[in-house]
Amino acid sequence: MQANVYIEADSREPKKKQRIVGYVLESTVRGEIRTKDEFFEVEESFHGSMVMAIKKALARFQKPCEITIHAPDAWTLNMLESQLEKWAAQNFLTGKKAPIAWQKEWMHIWLKAKEHTILCKRGKHAYTEWMQEKMKGGGWNDAGDRSTGEKI
Repeated sequence: MQANVYIEADSREPKKKQRIVGYVLESTVRGEIRTKDEFFEVEESFHGSMVMAIKKALARFQKPCEITIHAPDAWTLNMLESQLEKWAAQNFLTGKKAPIAWQKEWMHIWLKAKEHTILCKRGKHAYTEWMQEKMKGGGWNDAGDRSTGEKI
């Protein structure tokens, strides 16, 4: 099975602040494209909000598959591709034995990433405009549009 995870935040400002973050899960079931989405508020930096969204999205997958993560944050995707395995080997600690930033989230991502093949694509994606409109228009938390938390 192949799936896509599309991630966005309402602000790309780097500093820690209250922001809305969301993801769309997309997969093909019996030849039909299916999506699930979830949006949430978090007080975090841009990078931190991306890490949290990746963690939440990957938690929804229950069967091994190839997952392509599409996100605007090159730094977070670079860490996912190039540092995650190294961090795991060091118990998610820095060289000075301090916890890495977002340690718990990265640990969860590592556990889920071991079950799947993870690919990354940086920049705008198929859902960028829709997600931005939903977050900025205030419709991100409409009860009818909220994710049910179903697993894939």
